[in-house]
Amino acid sequence: MNDLTNDRLGTLVVEALERTAFVLAETVEAEEAATFKPTRHAIVSFKGAANGAVLLSGDDGFVSELASSILGVEPEDVDPTNEGKDALNELANIVGGSVILEFGGADQDYQYGLPTSLAQRDVPDDPPDAVRCFVEAECGILSVAWLPNVAGAKAAA
Repeated sequence: MNDLTNDRLGTLVVEALERTAFVLAETVEAEEAATFKPTRHAIVSFKGAANGAVLLSGDDGFVSELASSILGVEPEDVDPTNEGKDALNELANIVGGSVILEFGGADQDYQYGLPTSLAQRDVPDDPPDAVRCFVEAECGILSVAWLPNVAGAKAAA
């Protein structure tokens, strides 16, 4: 199993955004994202050689840009609550799959959950060994975290 770093997680996220949604983004340091206020959250968990969850948290600007790129419409024509939620869940699914591959998922069995939207109150706290990156696109910021040994949402724990 590979050790996942902040930089590697950032690379996986940027590649997923470019490949699946044609969203150009770059990683930024946590200090640069200090004013970031996430409004939408999606999580997907898995069990296998590595157990845990991948948590995506985006602001309305990022989520609208993501959904608009997937749907081929302008960001202002997207409702972050509806289309944005679905787009963030889909990105969680894609990034979670990339993380599984990083942990040797091509050669080992994993049980993969469905991506789920979370309310702010249900977002799990980062365990001490969490890996987190921030990516910035034209309209907003996305935080992505690998949470080892976290089962999804607080309500599910």
